[in-house]
Amino acid sequence: MKKTLSLLLAIMMVIGLLAGCTTNVPSESPANSEEPAPTETVPTEPVPTDAAPEATPVAEEPSAFPMTVTDQISNEVTVEHVAERIVSGYYISSSTCIALGLKDKLVATEEKTDKRPIYKLAAPELIGTIANVGSAKAFDLENCLGAEPDLVILPKKAKDYAATLAEMGIPAIVVNPESHEQLVGMVNLIAQLTGAEEQAAALIARYDEVLAKIAELTANIADDAKPVVYM
Repeated sequence: MKKTLSLLLAIMMVIGLLAGCTTNVPSESPANSEEPAPTETVPTEPVPTDAAPEATPVAEEPSAFPMTVTDQISNEVTVEHVAERIVSGYYISSSTCIALGLKDKLVATEEKTDKRPIYKLAAPELIGTIANVGSAKAFDLENCLGAEPDLVILPKKAKDYAATLAEMGIPAIVVNPESHEQLVGMVNLIAQLTGAEEQAAALIARYDEVLAKIAELTANIADDAKPVVYM
C-alpha cells in the first residue's frame, strides 16, 4: 500500500511539473477548428475481487467399524459401531472401563458393587443405579438383555453365556487377565471397541511406570523374599 501511494504521488508531481512548463498557444479561429470526434465508451463488467475461493473437499477418514476382534479365548467377535452401552459381568473389566473413562457407558455390572472400593472411590453414582447381572457362576441373562447392551464383557468362567449372546446377535467378548500381558491385552481390547485408545495408552504407561518403580525398589531383595504386590 505504501508503494502504491508513493507511486501515485510521484505521478501527480510529474503531471504538475509538465502543466507548469507548458506555453500558451493562440487559439485557432472557430472556422479552422474542428470538433473532436465523439468517443464511444464500452462498458466493462466489474471483476469481483472478494469472491470466496472454492472450498477444497476434505476426504473423510474411513471408519474402523464394523470391527472384528479376537477375544482372549480366541473367539472372533464383530462389533458394528463404537460401543455405547456396555454390560460388564466381571469386576476387573468393570474396573478397567472406569479407569478408561467409560463409566457413563456402563449400563449393567457384576453384583456386589457396593462392596468394592473401586466403585466407592471412582464411580459411586453407579452403585444401585444400574442393572445387576450377577456373577460368573450365576450370570443373570435376563437383566443383561434388559439393559439393551451393544457390547458385553464376560470372564472366562462365563464363556457359555458369551456364546448364547452371540447367537442372539449381541457381541460379547471374553477376557482372561491372568497375567501382566493378558491384563494389557484386555485393556487394549476394550479400548479398541469403545474408542478409548488414547486413555488405554496412558493407563498402560502408568502401569508400566509403577512396575518399573517396584522392580527398582526390590532389586536387591532375593526373589523368594520379595513381597507379593496386588495391583
